[in-house]
Order: sequence, then C-alpha cells, then structure tokens
Amino acid sequence: MITTSEVALSISIDNDAALNEIVKELETFSTVSVDKNQTIICIVGNEIAAHADTLKKVFDSLSNIDVRMVSYGGSLYNISVLVDAQKKEAGVTAVEQRPLWLINVILIQLFGS
Repeated sequence: MITTSEVALSISIDNDAALNEIVKELETFSTVSVDKNQTIICIVGNEIAAHADTLKKVFDSLSNIDVRMVSYGGSLYNISVLVDAQKKEAGVTAVEQRPLWLINVILIQLFGS
C-alpha cells in the first residue's frame, strides 16, 4: 500500500527480510521512520464508487480505531486502511457490521503482526 501527501510518502511491505537495506537506501535522500505491527484492511465491492457516502461510512464504522494510512482512488472497487495489528479484528468486525453495499472485507497481515 502506498499513500502520499504534500511532504511524505508512506509505503507498506509484507516481508521485513530486506527492511534494513530498504531503510538504508531511502535514508540517502530522506528521513525514514518504521512502524511495525500494522495490518491492512481492504474493503472491496462493486458499488463503492457508486455511492458518494461510502468513504464516510467506512470511517464512521472505524471511529474507535486509529487509522494510520488510507488508499482510495487507485481502483473503483477498493478502499484500504492501515491499522495497528492489535486492532485488526475490531476493525474488520466494525466494518462488517455496517451496511456499505460491500462484497467483502479482506484482512492483510503485514510483517510483525
């Protein structure tokens, strides 16, 4: 998962075997911080882009979960959020309990989670 802002680029990786090398290379031109024990929750469905309030409903359902990253727009059918691995079950349950016109919620566990 990759997200960007005016001053930052955030990426997630699924295997930390080469993490030290990745950090070392990135540090040659940027400041790097690493957050471990994170999990991606993917909300997937045919109707996500068809409803203007879908993203609001996703965030309403996750109001008690700290979201670290959001990826939306790369696909009309997918919203991904990054949360602390200890909150993954609560996050999936919270999203599944709201009617969002969604097909599926997918949990992707990242390294250390």
